Parts: sequence; structure tokens; C-alpha cells
Amino acid sequence: MIPHGPGVLYAAELGGAEATPDRVSSETRSDTVPSWVHLCASHEATSGYLMLDAKLDEVVVEALLAKETRSRTAIRPTGALIIIKAMHRLEGASPNDMVGLRLWVDENRVITTRERDIDAIEGMKLLVKGRTGPQTSGEFLTKLFEKIYADIEPHIEELEDSIADLDEQVSRGEIKQACSSLAETGHSAVVFLRHLSPQKNVLDTLIGSGIHFLSARDVERLMESRDQLTRLLESLHEVRDRGAIINEQIIRIQDIELNRAVYKFSLAATVFLPLSFLTGLFGVNLGGLPGMRNEGAFWMFSGVCVLFLAFSILVSKKRRLF
Repeated sequence: MIPHGPGVLYAAELGGAEATPDRVSSETRSDTVPSWVHLCASHEATSGYLMLDAKLDEVVVEALLAKETRSRTAIRPTGALIIIKAMHRLEGASPNDMVGLRLWVDENRVITTRERDIDAIEGMKLLVKGRTGPQTSGEFLTKLFEKIYADIEPHIEELEDSIADLDEQVSRGEIKQACSSLAETGHSAVVFLRHLSPQKNVLDTLIGSGIHFLSARDVERLMESRDQLTRLLESLHEVRDRGAIINEQIIRIQDIELNRAVYKFSLAATVFLPLSFLTGLFGVNLGGLPGMRNEGAFWMFSGVCVLFLAFSILVSKKRRLF
């Protein structure tokens, strides 16, 4: 029976119509027709449905309702428990702020639970409503993975474009502009990697499980999804590595600029230190200083200082100190 009530966000027969109040009893459908039920994980009625109506064991129910999740899969004799991460951009979240999607899949059922709206699930709803959706639970699973990675791919491409732009900015010497974006791009890549990396093991397990509800075509499509995920992970690793290289370049450029500034300061101090000593020596108000009674002594002293300064600069340039 397709449920309809508290905690149920969406319910439909795969390849058929979505459930309505007059299509929820066991008389309106065959038990052999695969169905999809989408539930709110935080609703108090969901636990009761999963244990009493869906007759799932306690371990599976706990996993479907867990608040903290990590991508994984557990193959059971009757089906598969699958937990993955997906985007929920429809709520205005950041692309890398992915949330948990929990699934129980067997021969005739797909049960999904979530705490927040998920883009891929909304896309699956549109397919079912348009009667272009999956016909079996195995096909549902393959289409879901395809939609998840199709939604993620444009954002990975944006990160690749962003890191390429940052590389060009650094090469042009626009360090300040690059620094402001580099941290954000690197953070996004790392977060995507943390969410997506475990999903490769999920796909590997499903592909090698030989579970009964996956046809040969379903396995082929899961392999395609795994290849797509591998490409996404490789792109993310490249973004992260290029970001680290760019960061090292920025550090080297900043070190060079700092060393150049310190060198110039040291050179100026070297040139003016003797002059500072002379002006300090002749600036004391003590008797016996030469030239105190000579009205031209000040100009003579100033001339000596200018000549010494010119001589110091000439020697520094000759030795290519600046």
C-alpha cells in the first residue's frame, strides 16, 4: 500500500501516477508494482511507518532517521540501505553545503528520507509526474545517481574556471585580488571532496553486489555514474592541487617583495647612518666645537654631507647595490 499521511512528502507508483488520497489503498494497485515513498526524517510519524508498515528492522530504521550521516551502503538479503550526500540548492544553500539522502531499495520499493529538500529528489518527482520516470527500483537508483552528479558537475566546472582565473591573476601580479578568492575556492573543493569521495565506495559496492533488483543495464549505468564521479573527483583534486601551487607562488612573491623592501631600508640606513652620526656629533651644545665662530661653517658642513651622500650613492650604484 502506498502511504498517505503525516510524514509522507511524496508517494507514487514507479512508471505510474503519483499517489492521491483515493489511490492509497491496497485495492487500487498491485503489490508487484514498484512504488516510491519519500518521507520527512524528522517527523514523529515516520519512525512508526518504517517499523510497522514498511516492516524494516531497527538498524535500517535508525540509519534512515539518523541526523548525522556519512555516505555508505549496506547490502541486505532483501534489499540495500544507501546513504549519500546531495545538493539542496533549491533552499538557497551553497553548492558545497550538501545534505544526507537516505534510501532503502528492494525489489518493489524505494523509500527515501530527508531533513531538507534535495534537488535530485525534486527532479525525480518531475520525472514521475511527467510519466517519464523510472519503471523499476533499480532504474530509480541509477537515475537518482545520474541526477545528483549532473547537478554537481556545473559547480565543479565553475571551480575549475575560478582556479584558472586565479592563476592568471597571480601571473599578472594581482596578488590582492587572487588572495581574496583563493581561500573560498580551495575551501569549496575540499568540502566537495569530503562529501563525494565516500560515494565511490558506495557505487563500487552496488556494482559488485549482484543484488537482485539491479539489472545488467542498471549495473552498466551505475558504472557510468562511477566514471562520472571519478572525473569529478579528479577535477576537484586538480583544483585543490593548483590552489596549493598558486598559494605557494603568492607566498614566494610576497617574500620577494618583503625582502626587497627590507633590502632597500637597510641600504638607506647604511647610507644615512654616517650622516646621522655627524649631525648628532656636531649638534651637541658644548664648547670647543670647530667652526662655532665661523659664519660659513654650517654651509661647509652641509657641503661635506652632500658630497658624502653623493659618494655613497655613486659607490652603491657602481657595486649594483640598487
